[in-house]
Amino acid sequence: MECNVEKTKAAFEAILFSCAEAVPSNRIAQILNVTPSELEKIAGEVIKKFDNYDSGIKIIKLENKYQMCSKAEYKEQIQSFMKTKKDTSLSNVAMEVLSIIAYKQPVTRAFIESVRGTDCREIVNGLIKKSLIEEKGRLGIPGNPIIYGTTDTFLRCMNISSIKDLPSVPEALTQKS
Repeated sequence: MECNVEKTKAAFEAILFSCAEAVPSNRIAQILNVTPSELEKIAGEVIKKFDNYDSGIKIIKLENKYQMCSKAEYKEQIQSFMKTKKDTSLSNVAMEVLSIIAYKQPVTRAFIESVRGTDCREIVNGLIKKSLIEEKGRLGIPGNPIIYGTTDTFLRCMNISSIKDLPSVPEALTQKS
């Protein structure tokens, strides 16, 4: 029986290694022929193994998905190897727009603009290009405006596994004057 569990753990690792994107846990459970709770246990053990092993790789959970990725401490070496520019930081305005989307999602651009009191078209487009937000559909009102929400990339950048892990907003900031 233990051999079967070890093979299932290895298959879990192989699936994540072969995918560049986060893989839904229900799909992994289906492929491995295990229940969601069995997958949760297997994933936890594999994540712990990678955390304890002196490796440049880790496995993260993003909402109901898993992904294999490199550890943050090797960012500089990876960037050097890939000859990519360092991540550009976001402006205060972009952070403000991203915060509105993260805490109130799904939201329309009109909602963001009503909160900020200014046009946000370029900021929203920039956040889409950085893969921090994406279109989540259309609102069923006249004009069918696009609604936006955060992405798995946003979760990785914030080092959280779920939107529920965002820090709470102090009550004083949520009250209107």
